[in-house]
Formats: sequence, C-alpha cells, structure tokens
Amino acid sequence: MEKSDEIKLVDQVKQGDLMAFRLLVDKYKTMAFHIAVQIVRNVEDAEEIAQDAFLNAYQAINRFKGESKFSTSLYRIVYNLADSKTRKKKIETSHIDETEISDYEIAEAYEEYSAIEKEEKTSHLMEAINKLKEDES
Repeated sequence: MEKSDEIKLVDQVKQGDLMAFRLLVDKYKTMAFHIAVQIVRNVEDAEEIAQDAFLNAYQAINRFKGESKFSTSLYRIVYNLADSKTRKKKIETSHIDETEISDYEIAEAYEEYSAIEKEEKTSHLMEAINKLKEDES
C-alpha cells in the first residue's frame, strides 16, 4: 500500500470511519503477527500483541502526523509491545549450588515426613477398626 493511500485511510479513520481502519488491519495483521512471533516465540502471545498493537494504533490515530507510513508506526508499536512482553517473562533463577541445604535439614525433613506418614497410617487403621462390628473385632 502506498504512503498516500495509507494517509487517506488514516484521515478517514480520524473522521470516524471504522471501515477504513478495518482495511488497515486487514492489510497489516499478518505483518504484525509475524513480527511479534519472531520476538516472543509464542503464537498465543504474538496474537495478543498484534491485537494490542492495533488497539494502541487506533487509540493514538489522532497523533499520527503522516511523516512516515502507518505500517512503520505499527511496526514500532508491535516491536515495543513484544519486547516488553519478553522482558516481563524473564524469570529470576539461581543455581542450586548457591542455595545452602545442609544434610541435617534434609534428615530432619525426612523424619518429619516419616512421622506424618506413620500418623496417617495409624489414623486410617483406627478408623477401619472402629467401623467393624463388635463381633468382628
């Protein structure tokens, strides 16, 4: 799409013509999705980013001056959203070597688990005995 055609569509959108915006969406939805998926490497996130990018573009359409193509502005919005999503998904990790776990803590945890397991077995056994009729016990 030529820059002049885009500017005409943008002007129509500024005047409230939603069909003009739909033409822009139809023209650039594949581009927006492909840019997003290349960055975030996740189809669902890329779809969400593409939708958000068009929403952001629509909300900011009155600030569009036409100095560049609409697709250039949309590309920038998609890139920024995808980059932001990628940064948010980074999880802080630490190596297990950095965590101090003593043998004493492990042994203590195992003993507590064994005690709980024994209590549960005893509880289930007592429950079963209590359900027996007097002549069966």
